[in-house]
Amino acid sequence: MQIGKQIQIHRQRLGLTQDALAGKLFVTRQTISNWENDRHYPDIENLLLLSQLFQLSLDELVKGDVVQMKHELKLYNLDRDAKLMLGLMLASLISIGPSLYLLKYWTLLPSAIFWGIAMIFALRLEAFKKKADVHTYQEILAYMQGKDVEELRQQRHKRRDLWSKAIIVLLFAVVSGVIALLVSLPYLLWH
Repeated sequence: MQIGKQIQIHRQRLGLTQDALAGKLFVTRQTISNWENDRHYPDIENLLLLSQLFQLSLDELVKGDVVQMKHELKLYNLDRDAKLMLGLMLASLISIGPSLYLLKYWTLLPSAIFWGIAMIFALRLEAFKKKADVHTYQEILAYMQGKDVEELRQQRHKRRDLWSKAIIVLLFAVVSGVIALLVSLPYLLWH
């Protein structure tokens, strides 16, 4: 349950109008309306006052939002890790071209470092997928949207999923090869 809904339910339970609640908290009626419509979130001081007024623990008042916040934090971390992984892989592929001009093997070190760090983020993503028990793209999307993925888990077909993963890896390898070739093309044409 959203905090706004909690505030509205407990305000009505006490028979308070938005104006009356606003007066008790020393805020405007518009602020109460914004909280109840989830346009704004009360600060910690107001959350404490609300929990005292409604005779609820702070945990009871925001419990539904805590679960939602944890889910959103997981999604933020998942999204951040995916972006970092892809960005570092792209940086690795792009840095191959200039390193070829220097004609020393150690000049490929930056590419290897970028690729290695990208693999760390890839492993973190795989660990998340394993922990959340999501394997297919549809399951990942359902998880990210907060939907129940149990039905999708039951529809899994291990052999088909293995082929899907193989095709994704193959396409990624082809795209990576094309990018590496394109950034290396000036070197190849020069020599």
